[in-house]
Amino acid sequence: MAIKRIPPLLIILFHSILAANTPTEPEKMTSEFFPSSTSSWTQAQGKTSNGKPTLIRYRPSCAKIIGNDNYPTLLTITWDYESREDGMPSGDPSSILDQLKEFEETIIPALEVDNYAIVTFITTFDGERKWHFYIQNKERLSDVVNRALLGTPGLPIRFEVETDPEWVQFSSQLVAWGAKDLIPSWKGDDNSE
Repeated sequence: MAIKRIPPLLIILFHSILAANTPTEPEKMTSEFFPSSTSSWTQAQGKTSNGKPTLIRYRPSCAKIIGNDNYPTLLTITWDYESREDGMPSGDPSSILDQLKEFEETIIPALEVDNYAIVTFITTFDGERKWHFYIQNKERLSDVVNRALLGTPGLPIRFEVETDPEWVQFSSQLVAWGAKDLIPSWKGDDNSE
């Protein structure tokens, strides 16, 4: 199955580290990978090719393990929300943002248990928030998600799972965001920015 690309994003405003005093260069992959809650995140705002605003968060340290054989599968969880014309949450934005935050604080730690998954980047644009993980295998996915969301009422989410052993999706996004220098051995086309 071909990897679906997220529309190229132009980073225009800022980058900031969200977590302090955390390792930015992980050791070689071990059984105890650094969890997202203690990793440095870069946050940026940008615009899609059609000029709509985009919010991006990614973990620069994940670039050091691109293509790790333990995580050959890309999982994208998408939450569809009611949006304004610009693609950002409509109505009371704090209400939807609270729901997104609560979901994120539930699903990410659940998927990271036993190093099952690594969240690499999160995007918000065009009426959707997307969490992108690399997972060990898809066979355990439904059990992990069902345990995490047990007792949670229906959520406006969908799951996409695709094979991406080379981490092409994450690599292409780093290039689109102007961060290809994070990729240890970039082999792509330098004109893809």
